[in-house]
Amino acid sequence: MQKKNPLMAKRPAPIGPQSNNEVNTDRQRLAVRLLREAGESGLTRENLAKDLNCSPRQVDRTMLALITAGADLNKQRYARDGVSLVRIVMKKGPKWDEFITPKALTALRIAMMALEQVGTEVWAEHLEAFERLTGPQLSSRDRIIFNSLVHRVRMNGTVTDPVTLDADVLAAVLTALGAPGGPTQLELTYSPPGRASWTRVVCPYCLTHDAFSGGAFLLVWDKDKQRAIHLRLNRIESAKTLKLPAFIADEKPLEHAARYQIGGWVEAEAPFQVEVLVTGRTWPTALLEAPPGLPEVAVFPDGKAARVRFLATEPYAPARWILQFGSDAKVLGPDSVKDVVRKRLKEALDLYPA
Repeated sequence: MQKKNPLMAKRPAPIGPQSNNEVNTDRQRLAVRLLREAGESGLTRENLAKDLNCSPRQVDRTMLALITAGADLNKQRYARDGVSLVRIVMKKGPKWDEFITPKALTALRIAMMALEQVGTEVWAEHLEAFERLTGPQLSSRDRIIFNSLVHRVRMNGTVTDPVTLDADVLAAVLTALGAPGGPTQLELTYSPPGRASWTRVVCPYCLTHDAFSGGAFLLVWDKDKQRAIHLRLNRIESAKTLKLPAFIADEKPLEHAARYQIGGWVEAEAPFQVEVLVTGRTWPTALLEAPPGLPEVAVFPDGKAARVRFLATEPYAPARWILQFGSDAKVLGPDSVKDVVRKRLKEALDLYPA
């Protein structure tokens, strides 16, 4: 018996708005886009009639078609100039919804950036926080994408933060960072290691992921301390998005910290160049094929070895990266990094007395 060619199998019908004699597909698509963009403010029947270039009766037919297709539309009454009006708010799009919301695109971009930089399991474990961020505006298409990511994205070999990150905290952080008019202030409670928790308002600048320390951080401007600080995400106990803009008079210190930080360390000093010669059977090839994500890194062959150059603002983070190569790495400069590596290697050797 001849086997069926799977490529010739009957394909499912394309998902989309169903046309009829009263409501065409273009009008349904435009209505969904207009209602989604309006958000919680909604649109009046009259506004929709004008934007759809149709009569109020055709608006009603269009709304009925969307509801039949699975949309959740609410009618809310309000008064304006003594006149009672009704606005339509879309809580959920129809099943065929083809639009990806701006918030969903932001969340997906953050997820992709995390994956491109190896990632940490915190991101994978909290894809539901990205979904929660979009709230009722999440379209059916968005949900399909998120469900695919949850089942099809796997990460091995990364660091699992011992403290579980609250999904509401991540959602608040992303909402503040992704505000349409620019980041807004955050009121958060933070628990630094070995010290008491503190609560204050900060101005978020960006998220940074650091594979060297195995963590995701929020870089903020601390209004009380008047300096840039790095907050490990899993140590934020609670976060609340405020409506006030995150005004930062001078962003240079924050951009400096974001650009040159390694391992979560943030220093205001000018960057210096670190140079390392890496030998071994496989390290040089691996570094040339996949250079590490270090600030302004450059990797080039040096005989059978690889010479790595990058910038840093303090010696301990570079030493942490260099020590993974053991005897296959030699620090060529500067002396401050040499001293830290020498000290760490001596301490390690002292653990194994002859």
